[in-house]
Amino acid sequence: MTYHRIKPRRDTAANWSSENPVLDDGELGYDTTNKKFKMGNGATAWNSLDFSEDATMLRTTDVDDTPVDGVTNAPVSSNWAYDHAANVTSLHLPGQSGGNGKILKTNGSSASWESVVSVLDLMSALATDHSYHGLTADLTAGTALALPNLCRVGSDGKMELTDADAAATMPGIALATESINENSSGIFLLVGFFRDDSWDWTPGGMLYASATPGALTQTAPSGSGDVVQIVGVAITADVIYFTPFNGFIELA
Repeated sequence: MTYHRIKPRRDTAANWSSENPVLDDGELGYDTTNKKFKMGNGATAWNSLDFSEDATMLRTTDVDDTPVDGVTNAPVSSNWAYDHAANVTSLHLPGQSGGNGKILKTNGSSASWESVVSVLDLMSALATDHSYHGLTADLTAGTALALPNLCRVGSDGKMELTDADAAATMPGIALATESINENSSGIFLLVGFFRDDSWDWTPGGMLYASATPGALTQTAPSGSGDVVQIVGVAITADVIYFTPFNGFIELA
């Protein structure tokens, strides 16, 4: 088998600029100074061409795939950019800029950058009362709920208050993250962290469903017929890690 090596035209940035040639349609030219490619179209001179994909920077485009200035990587409007050398992917929005460690959140009409929370910055993510972070679900309340009520799934599929006095009103699977009216939908924390400044837990202590409807306790229920379900652990006096165990023990 015969192999053929194809080499694109190459030169320094100064020579490309002074010569300013017109590359054939589809012909590549390599700038050895900036380590970037340009692709010809058979009509536009070198100095007017945008840089294209190469080992240093992938092509930068607008959302409609219109090339953006590849030299400065400056946004023309909303545009993606990927810089291999810096290993950074970013999306520039009007008045905003995002990058590594963030995700783009949209509500269908606007977008914003949100930080991805890690264990290291958990406390900053829970900087205010009633803040939370974790896996959530939009569910319907079967009764009026207050935050952070511990809730179970009722026979109609709606969220009801737990009550460790009886197995019929257990187990708890979610915390209400807001006050929710009966038959209204709201956000429930299924697994994650929750802060409530009115709490005064013992850090490291287990949390149980309480015999007080919708409440948490660090004292395991002990009455006859009571249900013992571990639903999490206290991280600080006012922050818990909510991770409900779906099984429970019914006391004789």
